[in-house]
Amino acid sequence: MTTGIEQRADPRRWWALAAVSIAQLMFAVDGTIMNIALPSVGATLRMSETASWWVVTSYALAFGVLLLPGGRVGQWIGYRRALLVGLVGFALASLLGGLATAGWMLITARSAQGVFGSLLTPAALALLSTTFSTAERGRAFGIFATIMGSGSAIGMLAGGLLTQYLNWRWALLVNVPITAIAIVLALYAVRPGSVDQRSGPLFPLALLRHRPRTAAYVAMFAWGIAVISAFLQLSFFLQDTLGYDAARAGLAFLAYPLAIQVGVRVVRGRMTVVPARTLLVPGLVLIGSSYFLLTRLTPESAYLPNVVLVFLLLGLGTSLVLPVANSTATLGAGSSAGVAGAAGSTSVQLGAALGTAVIPQGSVVTAVLLVAGAGLVWAIGRQP
Repeated sequence: MTTGIEQRADPRRWWALAAVSIAQLMFAVDGTIMNIALPSVGATLRMSETASWWVVTSYALAFGVLLLPGGRVGQWIGYRRALLVGLVGFALASLLGGLATAGWMLITARSAQGVFGSLLTPAALALLSTTFSTAERGRAFGIFATIMGSGSAIGMLAGGLLTQYLNWRWALLVNVPITAIAIVLALYAVRPGSVDQRSGPLFPLALLRHRPRTAAYVAMFAWGIAVISAFLQLSFFLQDTLGYDAARAGLAFLAYPLAIQVGVRVVRGRMTVVPARTLLVPGLVLIGSSYFLLTRLTPESAYLPNVVLVFLLLGLGTSLVLPVANSTATLGAGSSAGVAGAAGSTSVQLGAALGTAVIPQGSVVTAVLLVAGAGLVWAIGRQP
């Protein structure tokens, strides 16, 4: 016999998950897809090395600064509409970037991608939170987090293959048909939700009264510190130290998403039955361990077993942190689910900025911060 909840479940909800997952995958991939392509971009558009880095920085900066306002806009206009506006804008910005004939055009296009991404990501998280019942949240957020966490590695792989076998422009142009698929799925499956046009603070501080949610934000901040920095270091290590070409370096990152998929299969069934901190803390410890091993790599280190072990620990740690943190951040947030989800993504961006710009690359300080973050998550993450 079916329950009332099952009877009221939207029959198109898994198609809606496909729509937001494709959208989030595209956005996550674009966070790193240009990293390996930067030398080719600089040569084509006659950009200096410093100017070339703005191709990556402008994207992350626009996204990080506008995430919370993007979550609030989604609450005002409706998360379905925010998702669609974000997708259309992202596609147009990608087209502009792929056709760029000067450095300033490419940097402008990448900034626009970040702007529209700041609408897309909070809307996706809010739609997940409101579409799936408590019983299905583990599976839905597990799938979404696998995509979110794997996107960076897939971006490195795609950037390497497209740059080597086609050219860097396809790293942006490929977004156009992918976005079209996501738009069609969203129009078919994502239901229009309620709109809340009440004025209020950009981030309601009442959200922090939920201790597990605050712990989730701390965990995402710590994840951002370590993982984004680790990816940059591993990219340089594989190409500059081990001598890998762009395609081979991209393929080397596949161990990371494979580990995430294995871990998520274990985690998703436990997300709704155990306290969040019991999964977040081991995840951060695994990531801290992987970063410590990363600091021990030398020119004599080989991909097997040295580098692959770093990827596997990063992936397993991510499989514990991201699905649990994203689900916990939006659980019970009501109409503020978009803002609550945006705050989690903002935590990741702030952590990434700290990990790449402030803490010395390859420093064991990052590993220590991960362990300290795990202790903080345990202390504040008890159930209310």
